[in-house]
Amino acid sequence: MASSRGLLYIASGEEFFEEAVTSARSAWHVMPNVNITIVTDQTDMPDCFDDLILMENPTYDYLDKIRYMRDSPYERTLFVDSDTYFSESVEELFEILDTFHLAASHAPARSTGDI
Repeated sequence: MASSRGLLYIASGEEFFEEAVTSARSAWHVMPNVNITIVTDQTDMPDCFDDLILMENPTYDYLDKIRYMRDSPYERTLFVDSDTYFSESVEELFEILDTFHLAASHAPARSTGDI
């Protein structure tokens, strides 16, 4: 295992891959020591990623995220959506994973009805 902690992107299709590249560059800018891996169907390896895992038979939907999340090379993984932009470090989030096996954040723009 390369590192015990890192960021993981899962991006199928060129559009989401390019989004992930932009996001990873913003992460690298504010957290230069964090490892970053992408799982994708694209073969280009931009310098903002430490590792690229090639998808086999991508479905180009949410199933790709579910299927490949378990392939993280890290003991402590922050899964990052491709449209995330980092303006400051979030390295303290890794500490949550010292206590819990899984932590999640609900998308604040989504609603499930009357709240």
